[in-house]
Amino acid sequence: MNLSTGLSCLKRAKNNPGVLAAFVLLLVLAGAGALTIRETTRFGSGLGDDSFLYMSAAEGISSFAGFSRWTGDGTFRPITNFPPLYSFALAVTEWIGLGMHAGVRLLGGVGFGLTILLSGLAILYETRSLGASILAGSLVLASPTLIHQFSWALSESLFIPLSLATLIAMLVQVRSGNLRHWWAVGVLSGLALLTRYAAASLVAALGLISLFNRAVPFRQRLRRIAVYLSLSLLPLAIFLARNQLLTGNLANRPFPLWNPPSIEPIQVA
Repeated sequence: MNLSTGLSCLKRAKNNPGVLAAFVLLLVLAGAGALTIRETTRFGSGLGDDSFLYMSAAEGISSFAGFSRWTGDGTFRPITNFPPLYSFALAVTEWIGLGMHAGVRLLGGVGFGLTILLSGLAILYETRSLGASILAGSLVLASPTLIHQFSWALSESLFIPLSLATLIAMLVQVRSGNLRHWWAVGVLSGLALLTRYAAASLVAALGLISLFNRAVPFRQRLRRIAVYLSLSLLPLAIFLARNQLLTGNLANRPFPLWNPPSIEPIQVA
């Protein structure tokens, strides 16, 4: 969403007390979500195997040693099995003097707050219902699963709000038909891909939506898809090329770059 569109939305909100009230209440819920994560991580965020890799990579970035991890012999080894954006965000908190562990808590709190806000705004945009939007935000705030997820040092703190922002931008683009909104969808998709390889499914889904959108002429659809794929895939393509040059493999995992479901549960079902 570009600046002029954002300003026009603010003007409409000022002229619509219900929309403005919903926005303010959603901000309050988002703030409550951020405080919830702050309280649940008073003694530190949850840490797991992936957390060590993310934080080790952030340490490498902050010390200008590259996107790498510590090995048993005390050297840094380039990381390829997950994208760099979350670790880069942690490195930024290190650069500004906040500290990496405090940065994890900050990203978790901000990410959860944004998830609450974006969930409510998506419902508000679709329904224009104050009650429905507040209910959506409240359900997210009250979710034990999401509170647990955002309390850990994991990339979901960035990935979930980025994915929501991408879907909202797509919704606005479909309604408006504005090409600048399509650029926003591409940029947000690219950021999500730089956070988790699993965003490849998001890119594919939005590309198919655009392909089968009959409200747009076919040639124009093809041009928009080309723009979208360029914006969303180019950053990841550069990262994968770096991986190939440094280590001889693209992502240290088989295509499609994330762990697909096992066949056993499907056979049992």
